Amino acid sequence: MRSNGVRLLVGLALVLGVLSAPPAIAADTVVYETPGCAGAPTWSIRYHLYWSSITGKTLDPSQRQQALDSAEDFADLVGELGQCAVRVRVEVVDEAAAYSDAARTLTPGYDADFYRYPREGDEGYSGLTQGRMATFPVPSGSHWEPNGLLLLHEWLHMVVNFYIPPNGWPHEDVHGACHRPDYQAMRPGWSCMILPEWFGDLMTGKVIEDGIAKGLPTDQWAYQGTPEHPRHLDPELSVSVDSQNVSVSTDYTGDARLMFSHGGSEVSEALLPVVSGVESRRRLDTTRLGRWTVCASTPEVEAFRAATDCSDYLVYPRIHPLVKIRKGARQAV
Repeated sequence: MRSNGVRLLVGLALVLGVLSAPPAIAADTVVYETPGCAGAPTWSIRYHLYWSSITGKTLDPSQRQQALDSAEDFADLVGELGQCAVRVRVEVVDEAAAYSDAARTLTPGYDADFYRYPREGDEGYSGLTQGRMATFPVPSGSHWEPNGLLLLHEWLHMVVNFYIPPNGWPHEDVHGACHRPDYQAMRPGWSCMILPEWFGDLMTGKVIEDGIAKGLPTDQWAYQGTPEHPRHLDPELSVSVDSQNVSVSTDYTGDARLMFSHGGSEVSEALLPVVSGVESRRRLDTTRLGRWTVCASTPEVEAFRAATDCSDYLVYPRIHPLVKIRKGARQAV
């Protein structure tokens, strides 16, 4: 799986380190890019490779090379299983400092950070994702290394957290193959957590569930962008009403179109200026009695997809404050 990964040598620290002691300073050492797939959106990933930990654990030369091989495998697999709808650029950083959990941070300008460090033995996991950061001990386990599918598994957790497929993600998303004997039968003896057929269908929107194709169709990768360069996000549009006003909140900034309908027919409309993170309000249309529906719509722009949200309200007959009820009859005072 590593036959043609693009390798850009930026420094020699890690290569020399395979045969010698860890370097004195951290330096970029190598970059692995998904081969081909020109024009596809690219995830930029910082791959932190720690040679030692604060507990005194260290990596031997073969383990360091396994960590590199896994990164190269991962870059190749993204293009192969995603049918070139997406690609990754993995920048390996040769970390001289001893690893500790406190070292984990999200590097500005990068879509994700991967952290690899000498295995302590009590982690209880081979890979762990938190937000846009993933942690992998080295070695991750006798049946994992070198294995780009492990890195792909954790990266797909980030993918699921960011992208919104038109038909949704299948049940248990990344772990879904563990509930699908048909996929498990394709790789007898393999862990259900790293089945490439499942990952491929997940990345191309071809997981059939209840007769519906789920997962992320290939065109959605470019349509939605990456975490650092998002496009057509869900604007999180929300409409609510009280006794007098309609309130609109959204991540979009611009004009929202309000449409007031009564009995299924449009009655009035208005433009409501909205600002991201700020609730905007307007008086309800109460010109008729009965049930109303008010809908707010925001347009498709590069950053956000088009969205609509609606809320119902009732307009009841009101007795004027100066009207009193006397002996079953209504009289004006």
